[in-house]
Amino acid sequence: MAGKQVDNLPKMLTMWTEYLNNDPEIRERIGKEGICSSLGEGEKELLALSIKDLSKEYLIGVKDSTFYLQEKKGKMPLITIKTPLEAFLKMASFEDRVVWFLLNDEVHFTVCEGESWNTIVTFLETFVALQELLERKPELNVA
Repeated sequence: MAGKQVDNLPKMLTMWTEYLNNDPEIRERIGKEGICSSLGEGEKELLALSIKDLSKEYLIGVKDSTFYLQEKKGKMPLITIKTPLEAFLKMASFEDRVVWFLLNDEVHFTVCEGESWNTIVTFLETFVALQELLERKPELNVA
């Protein structure tokens, strides 16, 4: 595994959360009138991302309608993904589609029981936003 991948991953994830905060569709979904307005209220742990090869865990959360990133394990995230770095980077760089990534035997994907379909679709849209970000800013791609 190249050192550049490891060094640039936190920057890519930070830019992803910034991109989400500026994405009008995502903002509308979690806004007061959006179909996932409950995500924008208070503080929620949206995604716990565990990169197996690095023994690192990242948490993407939403607090008062603003996405944030922390390098830590989530307590009660809505979505949990455990993935090898290579599989995550292939998805992020459009080599794999989001659904193929989630169906990869090496990727473990779980959704908190009782979550709505709207929340799951919004989550999937955040990955599409990551792909859009890397398409627009290829220098962030660590693959």
